[in-house]
Amino acid sequence: MADDETILWRRLDRPGHEAARLSRESEDWKLAGTAVFTHEAEPCRLDYSILCDSDWRTSEAVVEGWVGREAVRIEIAAAGTATRAPAAGSSLSSRSTRPAS
Repeated sequence: MADDETILWRRLDRPGHEAARLSRESEDWKLAGTAVFTHEAEPCRLDYSILCDSDWRTSEAVVEGWVGREAVRIEIAAAGTATRAPAAGSSLSSRSTRPAS
């Protein structure tokens, strides 16, 4: 698409890279990408997708991947619900809800 923009960059302070794409979806904006880095000496890969309206207000976001051996999946919705759901084989089981702002 003509409205798509992409970027690739690397961290300067330690090993790590990130690639992202910003694109239009109807009247909304979507930022999607992948970050690969280390956290507390553990290798990490996190994919993310963030949806914003035409005024750049975030309506939803999803982050999933892994940190070391632990699978990660976090979903946030502007309606006021945030969840952290376990990925297959993961021990993550917390779920939180925040009030709509």
